Amino acid sequence: MEKNKNIFHGKMKWLVVVGIAVVVIAAVLLIFAMMDEAKVKVDKKVVKLDVGQSRDIEIKAVEKNKALPKMEYSSSNNSVATVNEKGEIFSKRGGECTISAKTPRGQKLKVKVLVKAPKEKKVMYLTFDDGPSSAVTGKVLDVLDKYKAKATFFVIGKSAEEVPDTLSDIISKGHTVGIHSYSQDYNKIYKTAKSYIDDFDKTEKIIKKAGYEPKYWRFPGGGSNDFVLEEAQAKIMDELHKRGYTEMDWNSNISDGSGNAYDAKKLFELGVRSINATILTGDSPVVLLHDSNMQPYTAKALDSLLKYYKKKGYKFKGLNEYSGPELSFGKN
Repeated sequence: MEKNKNIFHGKMKWLVVVGIAVVVIAAVLLIFAMMDEAKVKVDKKVVKLDVGQSRDIEIKAVEKNKALPKMEYSSSNNSVATVNEKGEIFSKRGGECTISAKTPRGQKLKVKVLVKAPKEKKVMYLTFDDGPSSAVTGKVLDVLDKYKAKATFFVIGKSAEEVPDTLSDIISKGHTVGIHSYSQDYNKIYKTAKSYIDDFDKTEKIIKKAGYEPKYWRFPGGGSNDFVLEEAQAKIMDELHKRGYTEMDWNSNISDGSGNAYDAKKLFELGVRSINATILTGDSPVVLLHDSNMQPYTAKALDSLLKYYKKKGYKFKGLNEYSGPELSFGKN
């Protein structure tokens, strides 16, 4: 019995030794394989594309007798351009981003991608913040229907939970839905980058549950607000760009953010003045309006604006049809 026990332990020791030897040999072979990795290069460090175009990143092995190692690719901004596992770049909207490539051994290459968007003529993007609401959003939707116009609604998650049917109406009518915030508590959401993303994720979840995949967001208070710190905003932008989101502020404003300070006629006049100033720059107007319950005159002012600019030949689109560069007041 004792003899059999010693034989068993002896076999186990040999198995352990063999196992360790296999691991060591495998590690050595891996090291040699990595040491033998071909050096890589990229000829074009700047790639220029029009929206919708694609092309290979074209990485090559320096030594002609060595094969190109398997590359790992990533984009710094997936809303501008994406890259697949084969190194094919696909442009999505105007702007710039960096495509990074890495080998198993850790060699790194970067390619700057510049994407040019087509110039638009007589297109306007109407954007609504702070809804949906029980008293105003429905009226806004009726006016948009009247003129066969599309718009974008940057929603507050908490409000969307209170009037889910209104959010569904926005989606079913073919409008674009973007993320604004969940709580609108600036002191809370802008405390850190994480607190902002946590708030963002709550609203994203609500919109996705309603059957819509959002791709745009707008900072509460705009990208240049006094609550968000520069470092935190940089982290937020980096995270959301990697997710494929585009931040959109505005370049025109009807000044309805102060509630009932102005009647519909005054809002129309202020809106026309602001929109026309943007038109003179050659840019498409991205107009800021609001559809919370605190904006009783917005729907009527909207009717006047749509009537006025439709006669001038303008089309009104949601940001889902926008392919221009990000419009951000950000501090970075």
